[in-house]
Amino acid sequence: MQVHRETVAGKALVNSKIIATQSLASRATPRTGYTDRMPAAHSRPQTLPERVVFFDGVCGFCNRAIRWLMDHDPDHRLYYASLQGDTASAVRVRHVEFPRDVDTVVLLERGSDGEHIHLRSDAVLRIVAAIEGPWRRLAWLRVLPRPILDWGYRLFARHRYRMFGQLDACPTPREDERARFVP
Repeated sequence: MQVHRETVAGKALVNSKIIATQSLASRATPRTGYTDRMPAAHSRPQTLPERVVFFDGVCGFCNRAIRWLMDHDPDHRLYYASLQGDTASAVRVRHVEFPRDVDTVVLLERGSDGEHIHLRSDAVLRIVAAIEGPWRRLAWLRVLPRPILDWGYRLFARHRYRMFGQLDACPTPREDERARFVP
């Protein structure tokens, strides 16, 4: 028997009902209301690096951007995971705000007060703030209204496959990059 736990806006809610025969955790998606099911093992918190960038693993632009970030992050402040991977599935169970689609870059930051999810332009600006060099200065764009920044992000995301192509599968990281990728 297990107690069904679900995280909503950073707070754990415990369903007082004990689930006797069901070994699956479920939650309704905010967009559709449909319920998805994942193995209960995915709902257990896992230890993640302090910052994990979740990206579309089959997007040509996204893969080039991740390689660029790795080249400009010699201190390994950022780690990476595909939105199509197991880690993303596990985080989706814990955070209802984590998107189900692959059109959004996601930054998960872990701190003393728990995990925080940042999406779209907010994620991009926090990511560039985490790396060294002149790119860090782009973080000042956070003073602009988020709806405007997110509009630009969504416009680019909608056309990225046409501009940069789509891969058949998530590429395998090189040997020297593997330690920076979360499954």
